Amino acid sequence: METFYTAQEVADLLKIKKTTVYDLIKKNRLPASKVGKQIRISRSDLDTYLKQDSDGTGTVSGFGQEKSSTPVQPVPMAEAADNILRTRDYLQHNNGLIIGGQDELISIFCAYFQLEPDSLPVIQHSLNFYDSLYSLYFEKVHMAFVPVPGGFQDNPMHYMVPGMSLVSVQVAEITYGMYVKKGNPLRIDNVLQLVSSGARVMRGEKGSTCRIMLDQCLKDAGIDPEQLNICSRENISALAAAAAVDSGQADVAVGSRSVLERFPDLEFIPLQKADLKLVFHSRFLEHPAYQSMIYVIQSDIFRRRLKQMDGYEADRTGRVDRI
Repeated sequence: METFYTAQEVADLLKIKKTTVYDLIKKNRLPASKVGKQIRISRSDLDTYLKQDSDGTGTVSGFGQEKSSTPVQPVPMAEAADNILRTRDYLQHNNGLIIGGQDELISIFCAYFQLEPDSLPVIQHSLNFYDSLYSLYFEKVHMAFVPVPGGFQDNPMHYMVPGMSLVSVQVAEITYGMYVKKGNPLRIDNVLQLVSSGARVMRGEKGSTCRIMLDQCLKDAGIDPEQLNICSRENISALAAAAAVDSGQADVAVGSRSVLERFPDLEFIPLQKADLKLVFHSRFLEHPAYQSMIYVIQSDIFRRRLKQMDGYEADRTGRVDRI
């Protein structure tokens, strides 16, 4: 009997991204069948592709080869942007959705959403606060999960997504703070002590919620960031921030409390809270898939899951506003 694989299973077998599998299918390099809304690839078609795409050495080009001493080259921005556009093009022609955002809660949300009868295929792009809103404005994503810091006097979406009528759904309230080694050896209790302690501080990339939180707290305290002992590298996620402190590359980094359960040798110093919101264009509000998303966020099971996760609060979860 013929064996069939999902796109994710093929990606796992070839050690590539799921989006690459979709790209191969779109380019007719890898045959696939559609069963309802699901894509399936037969074992024989996969074997044929592997043989055709072989470089003559018995291995598929780019997979299973010996490690080279040549350093890994960064992907040019133009090429990366083209990959995102191809992904969007695939989903738009195959009735799917692209979500921008970085918080780990997005994956949990997507898992519940995929169980709904009106759900659609979803691809998540790990975009920070600014890039998510930018992509939403230029319609490179269908929706964005955006953590809005509580210290903002005005809603930043009025300025970053001008002229668009948006719907905002409250997903959770997230606590952000500083990661330090267990026992807090430098006795850091607030941002003022970041200067006096001489702590090595790793900042997040510009546009990330971690960076916004730290910069805002420094400004409120009257501290010039140049006074800090800043690490040369910047982290791109809360997980990377915690890993930097855990590995000793930094003494302090900012991230969400939820990450801390994976790093038992770290402690957390709360700084501020942010509202994680699901944001999309109001013209999609009545679409069945978007209605299913709101239903998932407002469901009792999703709220219960939130309450079981450290660092998330569900008091206003499910509130829908127009922006």
